Amino acid sequence: MQTLVTICSRTPGFARFEKSIEENRNFVWEKVFVNPYPGNTKRWEHLPKGLTGQIIFTDTDDVVLQGHVPEMLGIVTAPENVLHKDSFWADKCVGIYEPLLEKPVYNAGMMSMPAEEMYEMADFILKHPGNDQLSYNLWLLGKRHTPNISIFLPLYDNIKNSEKIDTGKRGKFWFTKVEEGMVIPRFVHANGNNKDKL
Repeated sequence: MQTLVTICSRTPGFARFEKSIEENRNFVWEKVFVNPYPGNTKRWEHLPKGLTGQIIFTDTDDVVLQGHVPEMLGIVTAPENVLHKDSFWADKCVGIYEPLLEKPVYNAGMMSMPAEEMYEMADFILKHPGNDQLSYNLWLLGKRHTPNISIFLPLYDNIKNSEKIDTGKRGKFWFTKVEEGMVIPRFVHANGNNKDKL
């Protein structure tokens, strides 16, 4: 069975996140509360020891779960549907992060991977403390991973760059794939200025 790990404080959005998890949970949930919240880079210091198997990690304050999560293998990422050079991150891609400019952005607030890879990723981010989002994407450059918007949907650039995303059935977010019809993505991250959409 997969394990969801969250590292957070009890923010106003946590109750909404928790409710969505309890309504749809088909995995083990390991909660780590840190108060005050140490920030998105330092939170990785609190990744629980002894994790095994496939691990899911998400933010909590601006994330909801909309259905049971399928079994995943390997590294599964949340595509933002934009290149770094065309994104909020463009002017931050300097120094060691410059190779990211021509690469797609993958959201650091939602992901899944084997435990050993998550420990490696956390260590990499902590050793490159400039920015967790950019460090995560830099780490991904050397990894084989599977972007999957049906499991992890970050709204920010996906809404700006796609007309497929909408709210519909029972107020859930959904989008249409030609080959599959209506798809209700599992985790939705209202990142950027989309928090009011949850």
